[in-house]
Amino acid sequence: MMTFNDHLRQFASAARRLVQDDWVDAEAGRYSQTVYMCVKASDSLEEQAAVAVASEQGLSLLVLQFGTGSAAKGPRCCTVVGRAADGSAVVARDCALFLGDWNDPMTIVTRGPDADGHFVSVEGQLEHRPGRAASLTGGIIRAGRLLADTARNFPADDEVGFYGISTL
Repeated sequence: MMTFNDHLRQFASAARRLVQDDWVDAEAGRYSQTVYMCVKASDSLEEQAAVAVASEQGLSLLVLQFGTGSAAKGPRCCTVVGRAADGSAVVARDCALFLGDWNDPMTIVTRGPDADGHFVSVEGQLEHRPGRAASLTGGIIRAGRLLADTARNFPADDEVGFYGISTL
């Protein structure tokens, strides 16, 4: 029987698989520089520590926030540490996975009234870019469905550069 931590690990693994779109390949010497993590709530001590370490160490970070109860079936939002064009750390909270079209790569969009940016995976890291789609709802729904389907249909992996951490 699958435990709840197994469930979270599958979501973290599915997010890595979808966001990095098969870029990670140990045999080809391509390793992820992005940490994938699941937490119960935004701004937990574990999330704060991970954001600080990723920012200082030049890593990218995607923290999927699940909430509690029935909301814990899938992530509600995420926090991202990515890199700006100059290599500096960009931290964005209250983000969402986004899929413009079923054949597009998965991206992460910033949300909120003043948000204007998105993150894409480039050579194993999350890179911040200005601009985002004008309409987010459909892409966020598509991304959530694809993430849930991938988490359900593929086992969690133990690839180099992948970490599943739970505070639940």
